[in-house]
Amino acid sequence: MKKTIILFATLCASILVISCSKNDIDTPVNNEVTVEFNATSIKTKAAFTDPSGTTYPTLWTDNDASVKILQNVGGTPVTATVTPDTGYESAKFTASLTSDDSGSYTFYAVSPASAFTSYTSSYKNFVVTVSGNQTPSAKSVDEGAMLIAAKSSTYSPDFPTSVDLSFTHATAYGKLTLTDLDMVTGETIKTVKLTTASTKWTGSGFYYIEDYSPYSAGDLVPASTASKELLINTSSASDIWFACMPANLGGEEVTVLVTTNKSTYTKTITIPPTKKFEAGKIASFTVNMASAVKADAAAYILTPATGGTSSYNEAGAAITINGVNWYVTGNSTMTPWRIGGKKSTLGSTGTADRPIYSATAIPANISKIVITHGNSTALITVNSMTVYVCSSAEGAAADTPTDVVASFTPTFANDDDVEINKVGTTSWANCYYRIVYNMKNTTTSQKYILFSEAKFYE
Repeated sequence: MKKTIILFATLCASILVISCSKNDIDTPVNNEVTVEFNATSIKTKAAFTDPSGTTYPTLWTDNDASVKILQNVGGTPVTATVTPDTGYESAKFTASLTSDDSGSYTFYAVSPASAFTSYTSSYKNFVVTVSGNQTPSAKSVDEGAMLIAAKSSTYSPDFPTSVDLSFTHATAYGKLTLTDLDMVTGETIKTVKLTTASTKWTGSGFYYIEDYSPYSAGDLVPASTASKELLINTSSASDIWFACMPANLGGEEVTVLVTTNKSTYTKTITIPPTKKFEAGKIASFTVNMASAVKADAAAYILTPATGGTSSYNEAGAAITINGVNWYVTGNSTMTPWRIGGKKSTLGSTGTADRPIYSATAIPANISKIVITHGNSTALITVNSMTVYVCSSAEGAAADTPTDVVASFTPTFANDDDVEINKVGTTSWANCYYRIVYNMKNTTTSQKYILFSEAKFYE
């Protein structure tokens, strides 16, 4: 019988708060106040340890470098440095805060700070990111994807010197086991991708620190830009840990894609009606891959990751994905990438090239490329699509490519695959790739295509 397991641990924290009074400018006064943040809950962070019965204790780790601290709903979050104590069962926070002299003080925290994007006081929520590309350990989910949050009691009328915080998990967790995977000798798992039919459960989300109808304090809900995909980097077929936003997947179809060093295995399953992924709990499930569809594996996969940054043709601005550096002209901070723009960004005629090119050679002798585009509801006009294969990085980076080994002009397909097959016997080993979209938008609205993925096959 599968069990849903609640996570437990302990936490103590302290923070240095600098309080500035609102005196006249010619007589400034700074009141430095030390505030102790003492966690009263045993549901906290950061990595699972060996289970004790049906509980998985969680500990702070050296990777928990910082958290975000907010003072009152109308405040501005600041970064607090984390110092784990010996044994990692507790930690200290250090940050600078300023008393707003309101006479009423409530403190909020979210960890890790790397998952924090912004804070919207009018909606009373933290905008956070649950990574859709995770690398778990053998016993725990990816630490960067494990989100916890805390809210203190309200202190009044004086600015407090001691504050109790109660951390709880914002994210839900899964533990997946694959059985009957028909691998051959020497074949090893590289990634496991889970794609839901309709539910968004990774990427950008809103964590509500207070009630905001129809949501309650503590809810973590996906944003419109959230993703239905979760890529797990693992070599294991059992106890594959992952984190996600809370979701009721009961009755929903989920596609399981296992990529090895030799093949891919695809199977679509239906989640049992009662299966839920709840905040702070682990949903364990097993997928029998005996009837999975087997296909050749790609030698290299370009899968955009949330949080990328790129500055076209500027040294040091490459986005590294699976060991290859890419330059992107477009919005690379979202998944999928948004390639396009409005007239003002495309030039006087509203027409411009938008390239994606590699600055690192792909070693394999590629014979087929499959480029997948998402379903863009703000679709820009694509006049043409060109794919270049170049023998040098300089050639692939040039506006007019040089050292061209081959070039193709396939028909762009929205919400579909574009397949390119090599013609001739010339080797594409250690080559560089440039994908160019010539686009047109004569409006003031942002329009774009969605670049979801590119697979390179030997």
